[in-house]
Amino acid sequence: MAEQLSFILADGIYQTPENQKVTKDVLQAKLVAPINPRNRKDKPMMLV
Repeated sequence: MAEQLSFILADGIYQTPENQKVTKDVLQAKLVAPINPRNRKDKPMMLV
């Protein structure tokens, strides 16, 4: 059995309302995209 996903990490360009809905409907997970990921390499991403 596959493990349940809570979050899907994607590039900001994929963070659209339609993609968020599809991710929730198909995978039962939340689509998240970090803001300016290149500028935050030294900081871990926080999920809330």
